[in-house]
Amino acid sequence: MRKHLSILAVLCLVGAIPTAAVAQNAPLTCSDFARNPNGSWSPVRPVTINGVTMTPGVQFTPGVQFGGFDLAAALNQQCHV
Repeated sequence: MRKHLSILAVLCLVGAIPTAAVAQNAPLTCSDFARNPNGSWSPVRPVTINGVTMTPGVQFTPGVQFGGFDLAAALNQQCHV
C-alpha cells in the first residue's frame, strides 16, 4: 500500500506555495509521481504546482529546490518505494 502525501499541503506548510493555490489545484499524492532509477522523481501525469504545470519526463532531483522547497526530498521521505 502506497502512502499518500498532500504535496501541496506540505509546500504550503513550508511557505513555498500560498494557501490560495491549494484551492485552485487538486491535492497531489505519491501515486502522482514515479521514482526514477537515478533517484529523481517525475510526475506520471501532468501536475500543477503553484500555477506551473509539469508533465511526465520532468525530473525533481534531491537537493534541488523548486519554489524554495526540495520536492524530491519530501517524496523520498513520504513515498516509500
